[in-house]
Amino acid sequence: MELAAFALVLIGYLMITSVFKANSYASRVVEVEKRPESHLNRTLWHCKAPPWYSSLMVYSLPSPLALGSYWAVIPAALFLFALIPRILGEEEGLLKNLEGYREYKQQVKRRLLPGVW
Repeated sequence: MELAAFALVLIGYLMITSVFKANSYASRVVEVEKRPESHLNRTLWHCKAPPWYSSLMVYSLPSPLALGSYWAVIPAALFLFALIPRILGEEEGLLKNLEGYREYKQQVKRRLLPGVW
């Protein structure tokens, strides 16, 4: 079980690396800078959830299992629920400030979990 969880953690970190490679302006701070080159990078945004949050899910939940701490899965799951207000606020800012995001939202209806929310 720990080995499979560790593999998911590694995949999650590789996903985050690809997010930063595709968007060198990615940050923990939610902001959209008005620059001529600002646009929606569709190389990663083709999936059902924003790539940063998808990768966060992939490595956050199995991390406690990789370390053998089954009880720590509970706070890891709660952490993901704590992201909901951040995601909603980020979407509001992106809708106002990022060209192409409104069309993206019309195509992709899910925010975090494909088929759920």
